[in-house]
Amino acid sequence: MMIEIGGFLALAALMIGLFAWLKADISRLDERLNARIDELRQETRQAVDGLRGEIAELR
Repeated sequence: MMIEIGGFLALAALMIGLFAWLKADISRLDERLNARIDELRQETRQAVDGLRGEIAELR
């Protein structure tokens, strides 16, 4: 009986640890994704501004 409780507690501790690791990993992924979105937004704005300048020169 004691071994069953110990095994259950070990399994519960392992699952809690895995979920904590997964949550931290998802948080890091979210931060990296948001940073990349900001980079792409800035690159897009620069490209659009460049096109606006070229269009203005053609007029």
